[in-house]
Amino acid sequence: MSKKDERCATVKIIGVAALMLVLASQGILDFRSDTEAFPTVSMPSFEGAPDTTGHRTVEKLTIVARYADGTAREADAETLFEQFHYSSARFSIDHLLKNDPILDAGTIDWLRRQVARVGDGAEPTSVTFTWQDFDLDITSARGNPVGQPTITTVGL
Repeated sequence: MSKKDERCATVKIIGVAALMLVLASQGILDFRSDTEAFPTVSMPSFEGAPDTTGHRTVEKLTIVARYADGTAREADAETLFEQFHYSSARFSIDHLLKNDPILDAGTIDWLRRQVARVGDGAEPTSVTFTWQDFDLDITSARGNPVGQPTITTVGL
């Protein structure tokens, strides 16, 4: 074996050893952490998967906008918060409005404009956000409400 071949083999062995060390470190981080440490090479937790009887608890958000002319319109999170990326609209609504929010005048004004846009320019009076847990049976595709809903109404 020539010196060049020996050097090439040594570099490969060092590379494989370094990769194994990195993967082992990430594995240790994953198992010791309460949250998933990104980026890691690991299998997903599947914590959102149904249980062995085919049931899963899911949370549904219902948004109802009310207008000065007496009409009401249901809107989805992505339409109401269209300036946000699809994946962050729901997270933003939950973070901003769930569990007794304290909203400043600028936030209420922004929300008023969004509700007016969804209502095709109608003058909004309020918007109600309702979070309700459901026991979803995946075999029948039916859900039954579980517990009490969390409701936040914002006067506009």
